[in-house]
Amino acid sequence: MKAEKRNHTLMNRIIKYFLIVIFCMVLLNAYSTFRFKSFYGNFYTMLTRLVDIYSISFKIDNMCKDIDNYAHSGAANYLTDYKTESDSILDLCSRLKNETYGEEHYKFSDIYNMILSFDEKSKVIISDSDKHVQLIYINESVSELTRLKGYIDDEVKNVLLGQFGAVMAYYRNFINDIGSQQNVIYVLTALITVICIIIAVRFSREISQPIHQLVLSLAKVAKGEFEVEKINIKTDDEIDVLIESFVLMTAKIKGLIEEIKAKADIEKELSEEQIKNLEMSNLLNQAELKFLQSQINPHFLYNTLNSISAWALIEGAEQTMKMIGCISEILKYYLKKINENVTLNEEFKIIENYVYLQKARFGDRIKFELHYDEGVMGHCVPSMILQPFVENAIIHGLEPLEEKGRLNVRIIDMESDILMKVEDNGIGIKEEILSQFFEKEKSMPSPSERGIGVVNVIRRLELKYGRNVVEIKSSKDKGTEVNIRLPKMI
Repeated sequence: MKAEKRNHTLMNRIIKYFLIVIFCMVLLNAYSTFRFKSFYGNFYTMLTRLVDIYSISFKIDNMCKDIDNYAHSGAANYLTDYKTESDSILDLCSRLKNETYGEEHYKFSDIYNMILSFDEKSKVIISDSDKHVQLIYINESVSELTRLKGYIDDEVKNVLLGQFGAVMAYYRNFINDIGSQQNVIYVLTALITVICIIIAVRFSREISQPIHQLVLSLAKVAKGEFEVEKINIKTDDEIDVLIESFVLMTAKIKGLIEEIKAKADIEKELSEEQIKNLEMSNLLNQAELKFLQSQINPHFLYNTLNSISAWALIEGAEQTMKMIGCISEILKYYLKKINENVTLNEEFKIIENYVYLQKARFGDRIKFELHYDEGVMGHCVPSMILQPFVENAIIHGLEPLEEKGRLNVRIIDMESDILMKVEDNGIGIKEEILSQFFEKEKSMPSPSERGIGVVNVIRRLELKYGRNVVEIKSSKDKGTEVNIRLPKMI
């Protein structure tokens, strides 16, 4: 039974539905690819044959020139070139003759026989030239050979025209076939779309109906009605487990409530004085708790800053309003994102707000430079990993300087990694303090010690990525460079 439930999990059902859709798309793509591949293969063969046929005229022309040159000069290289061309053209014609059928076969046979005649006449001219026959007779033989070449050219042109016609007809048929194939693809695409819609509706209905019933039952329990109706929808997946767990939870809550009521009845039997003392103690504890919460609750500070910002806007203090807005954004970011992953764009926005506040504080004493590569700003990273280093650089590195302070914050795309750099030209970090940042056995420093935020970031990143990804270089009175190298894929 458990094995059957494992086979009917939501994940398996989703995978099954997606595999059906993917299989249909693969079939459609394979069908289109096969048709196009078949066409291009045949088309390439036909074009190759056209080139081969045209090369016959080119080769026969070279052969004629070689014979003429040999007859008049007697140079052996012309005879060698002729024999090479002769063997090549005979092999080509023989292959074309064997690859074709019907009328084309007979045409190539005629061309082949004409080339054999051409070769025989050429051999006669070569023989006459070697015997030093009078040039007038050799010229007559060359003229006859030239006329035969012309007949071969005419025959080759006729074959070329026929082949061109066949290629054009094949191409037109393919264009017409493309139109038919498009209609088939449209029909198959529509069919796949309908299948996807049916699967989506069915799947959503199978999930939403039991969840809707469960929500109604939860609403009744929230109102204190623990006598809920049994949900009779069976899905044989995780939703079934959820429904069964809800039923058990409801029964346990009902039992606990009854137990609490029984204990409450017993407590009512206690003396009136004890009850009053307990109530007084409880009120004091609640008052103390609310007081502590109002002291440490950042939401109170965030709402107060928003109120001050509104008054600054009413009074026309735009600079004050903007600074309060920056503080509010930083606080809001801390409240909502401290335990979440964020995009680099969100992280960098907080740095910009923080730097704006520091510019208002230090004026021209510190020059800030912020830069990032746009392509990596959508990547997710742990929150609050840059601001502690920037704050540490300003407070401990640059604030002691009287002028010409410089702070650079850069985010660089390193292909497989993302490099975040925080550089300053401040007083630097002492070597013993720097070594404490990376001591795993050392407990977290107290808030009064330098680098509590830095150590926190280093430890969080080490836990996140399984290794130290932070490198800090510092020289006395020369500045500090922090390099955080995060992999794009974990």
